[in-house]
Amino acid sequence: MLILASWRQRFWPPVPHEIRDELALLRHARLSAQIPVLYVALIIVVSTAAMASAEAAPWLVRLGIPMAVCGVGVVRLFWWMRHRGRAVTPDGARALINKMIRISTAIAGISSVWCLLSWTHSAPAQQSYFPLFMAMGSLTTAFCLSVVRSATLLNLILGIVPICMGLLILGNRMDVIAGSIILIATVFLVRMNLDQHRQLVDLLMLKYMLREQANTDPLTGLLNRRALIAEAETAFADPAQCPALALLDLDGFKGVNDRHGHAAGDELLVQIAGRMRCEIGEAAAVARLGGDEFAVLVAHDPDRKLPALVDRLLVSLVPPFAVDHARVTLGASAGMARSPDDGQSLTELFAAADRALYAVKASRMVKSAIAPSKRRTG
Repeated sequence: MLILASWRQRFWPPVPHEIRDELALLRHARLSAQIPVLYVALIIVVSTAAMASAEAAPWLVRLGIPMAVCGVGVVRLFWWMRHRGRAVTPDGARALINKMIRISTAIAGISSVWCLLSWTHSAPAQQSYFPLFMAMGSLTTAFCLSVVRSATLLNLILGIVPICMGLLILGNRMDVIAGSIILIATVFLVRMNLDQHRQLVDLLMLKYMLREQANTDPLTGLLNRRALIAEAETAFADPAQCPALALLDLDGFKGVNDRHGHAAGDELLVQIAGRMRCEIGEAAAVARLGGDEFAVLVAHDPDRKLPALVDRLLVSLVPPFAVDHARVTLGASAGMARSPDDGQSLTELFAAADRALYAVKASRMVKSAIAPSKRRTG
């Protein structure tokens, strides 16, 4: 089992989950352009090849199978033309791709059976044409479906292997040579298809990593300001959305830097980000704006859930942090704003939340200044 798993990982590695949706949409886009052309070629090739069938062959071989394949090709051609250019979700793209794999595999299997039957019923002088028809049709199909490796391999196996085995087992000397050459060419094509798949996955992963680097704070792994702005622009683009924004500022963070050093301060920020990420989950977008400033964006908040989320965040920061072999405690202040009450754009929400934040900090400074005077008076 371990050997099989190792070989599968080497020759058939799974697609990383980070790019599965992007890969599905890319495959669907390419298939939408290639499959109509493929069906046109299928109809022409099958119609032409049927004319070469021997008169001694059964009616099913001469006309039945070719008419059935052409009928399926016509129906699927019109379906793809009608749905060409329509927007599709990643799940919808995967469903269409799986359906395409089943249909193309069935057509390849039926065509392979037709080719074998036609070959066996034909005169010796005409037999060599049918492997040629099948090989060219399978190679064309593999080229058009090359973006989906499973569809490519299934069509090559079903389309080329049966007729080549017939040539190797039942054919004459030239048939054996032709079958061997076709199989060797097929092996090279399979290798090229697997390499193409790996290159496509590597390219998408590179794009994903570059996108993540551009949108992620390198220290904490949270979103950065650029990504937060993009999230907010998407939210404000829909008039039905009610975005809400909170700005958080750590209290006492400068003292940690001064007392323990910047390395300890960085470690503290990483731990704070971890608590925030764990507390918020998928309920909102959390970003580090810079220094000890953070932001929480709820793209759609008609029920005013942001205050409760912020309260949970503030509570999660109360327990001490282990930094530089010491226990560090600090607090945080938060200011909130909500659309449309406090603004109609992200800039207006930022300004309103910033004013609310500094009002909270000023109130705390006043209370901290009053407390010592009361103790002295007492």
